[in-house]
Amino acid sequence: MVIVMMFIKNMGVLKPKIIIFDLDGTLVEMIPEHAVMLFCNFIQSLGLTSSPKEAKECYSKGYEEWCIMKDTLNGRKKYLKLWELCFRNIPDVDPIKMAYTYQKIHEENCLDTLYADVLPTLQALHKRFKLGIFSERTSTAIRNCLNRHNLYGYFDFYVSASDIDAVNAKLSNKAWSVLMEKVNEYEWIDDDDGSDDNDNYYPNLKNKVLYIGDDCLTDILNGYKHSIPSILIDRKHKYANNRNAELVIITSLNELVLLMDE
Repeated sequence: MVIVMMFIKNMGVLKPKIIIFDLDGTLVEMIPEHAVMLFCNFIQSLGLTSSPKEAKECYSKGYEEWCIMKDTLNGRKKYLKLWELCFRNIPDVDPIKMAYTYQKIHEENCLDTLYADVLPTLQALHKRFKLGIFSERTSTAIRNCLNRHNLYGYFDFYVSASDIDAVNAKLSNKAWSVLMEKVNEYEWIDDDDGSDDNDNYYPNLKNKVLYIGDDCLTDILNGYKHSIPSILIDRKHKYANNRNAELVIITSLNELVLLMDE
């Protein structure tokens, strides 16, 4: 299901040269069971709990509190809050400091699964477009993920928002500015339209970029804020009833391939 709005009608005029993907929720999904195991092993390795059962109880209590408030949080702050709540159940630790320490460990070591539509999509697009990743994971975590799923060869670049701003990540204007600096390295792109070479220089490459993400605030609204056309991928149909004329929604990357073929 694609909600076709004015933006899509103008897609033919836009003709993106660069497509940038979010990572979590767009290309991959964390494995919940492994996330729990990783947290429990971490706190046990530090001697913060006396047994695996106690470690799981710390996680369960924190997760229960987090579920009540998670929809009011966005981006990386959402998961920092989860770990903070979990560490609050452990005596004699600074939960906020431990949350930042553990978030990096979690991102770089937690296993994830690749959505079934990702590989066919990348195979269809990577020879026609420059492809990039803009993620709230650390650079190390992004590299680990790409290596784990053998995706490195499909992407021309990646930018870690949390390396730029560990707290705000994609909510930081600086992170988006760094992303556009990276994008501007590809100013010279052949239009392949028979025109003179001078026509291939785009002083405002924002008009040649398309961003795909799964979070309405951190991805899509921030994309619009920075003049980057953005599409929301709604894999879990959270926005099924949304009829916002400014919002373009797809439910799988297969639909993105169809749009790029139009």
